[in-house]
Amino acid sequence: MDTIELKSFFSLAGVPFLIALGEFAKRQGFPSKQLPLLVMGLSLVLNLVLAIPLMVNPYMAVLVGILTGLATTGFYSSQKALRGE
Repeated sequence: MDTIELKSFFSLAGVPFLIALGEFAKRQGFPSKQLPLLVMGLSLVLNLVLAIPLMVNPYMAVLVGILTGLATTGFYSSQKALRGE
């Protein structure tokens, strides 16, 4: 597996992980309105931590972290719209 493919896999694999962490936080009583901020912060931290062993440019890790957080936040928004809230 090429290094670029491996890096892409880790950033994509973070979305379900972040969804699970967000759902866990919500069930523990974290305010739902602040959940996107929590997920965005966790996404940035996760991607920066993974950037070290993968030797990724930190700026690229931040960009991928923002995009991963937005993808996860988009999931919450669509889920909320489907429920009719």
